[in-house]
Amino acid sequence: MVRWSMRSSGLACLPLLVASLARAGDFVAEPPLPIARFAAFEMLGGEVDSPRLRAGYRFYVDPARAALFTVMRYRLRSNGGGAPPTEKFVWNERPGQAVALRCFEWVEVGGGGSWRELSAGSAVYDQEMQTLRLVLYEQNRDYHRQLEREAGR
Repeated sequence: MVRWSMRSSGLACLPLLVASLARAGDFVAEPPLPIARFAAFEMLGGEVDSPRLRAGYRFYVDPARAALFTVMRYRLRSNGGGAPPTEKFVWNERPGQAVALRCFEWVEVGGGGSWRELSAGSAVYDQEMQTLRLVLYEQNRDYHRQLEREAGR
């Protein structure tokens, strides 16, 4: 996805690329599952900073299923409310089928941590799906603002 934007927009997308790399430390844990062909996925990464949300994200597209985020990974950062940062990993394991997305949360323990899967239909899962919608909304809004700035040149 970033590669497509860079080809079509040239240097105008350099800030997006820098943002996608700027918070690489947000994503230090290995994915919770060995997803086949994950390394071949195209990545769109960046930052969301709005009054409602501060997060770094990486969305992955399987080239075999263009225009569909197969994996959505994001790390929410505290807005000063004292809540610790938290990382989520959402996987569309079976695109096109009416099954719930798989959602994992990184739980930090001491100097490390582990992934735990949130049960589909649970209150915490449903809340996380709302958060995911907000991350996607904010990312989409930022993307369209970038397009408007580029068109205004």
